[in-house]
Amino acid sequence: MANFASDQCFTWNNELSRDENFHQWYCLNTSERESWGEKPHPQRLAEAIFDRQYGQVKLPVIGRFRQRTRILNRLFPLDQTA
Repeated sequence: MANFASDQCFTWNNELSRDENFHQWYCLNTSERESWGEKPHPQRLAEAIFDRQYGQVKLPVIGRFRQRTRILNRLFPLDQTA
């Protein structure tokens, strides 16, 4: 059974840098995943997911990350109208 408190939710803080916001999000995401018995995302994958969710895309597109990038593009398509 999960111990993660459902009221723990990440909210972007404009007073923090992107890296500081990512760190807060990653800590919450890791805590939630571990409470469900899942492994935390590797940091590079977590950063790609974070950037997709919060509109600052910095996805790696070479080597072993090319396939992950394609998968993320399908899961989180960019809004082309913005």
